[in-house]
Amino acid sequence: MILLLLGTNPYPFDRLLNAVDKWAQNSGEKIIAQTGHTPIGHVNTIECYDFVGYEQIKKWIKEAEFVITQGGFGSIKDCLANQKSVIAVPRIQEYGECQDSQKELVDALAEQGRLIPLYDIGKLPQAIKDIRSFVPPVQNSTKIPELVSDLINGYIESI
Repeated sequence: MILLLLGTNPYPFDRLLNAVDKWAQNSGEKIIAQTGHTPIGHVNTIECYDFVGYEQIKKWIKEAEFVITQGGFGSIKDCLANQKSVIAVPRIQEYGECQDSQKELVDALAEQGRLIPLYDIGKLPQAIKDIRSFVPPVQNSTKIPELVSDLINGYIESI
């Protein structure tokens, strides 16, 4: 299964949904999409849900072979936290897809080798081919949350 995340941004992202739908018509792949505010009236090859709970999104991310997502922090963060291969497509202000460009975040993560960026939607088939052999880097875990928790618990116990 391939997961498509269009986020919950109040702007539609027709450009990405239409490109994935077009590709899906000939692929035979199962695609599940969280579409948010993007209208789905003409989509027939993708299983679409507008808004779903966070637990369901996390479940789909874990089950997906890879994820195609808009370039928002939340969607990308959840995918990377689950060691999932990601194609990230930044929303573009000039197309009415967002208020703030997502290109800077996608650029930075692409430079780090954490995802495959897709700026030209016409190159979606090649990005999908590339993602199948892409291996995301192993996350370096930090001990900061554990240290903070220990500090707080120690303080509470001393009261």
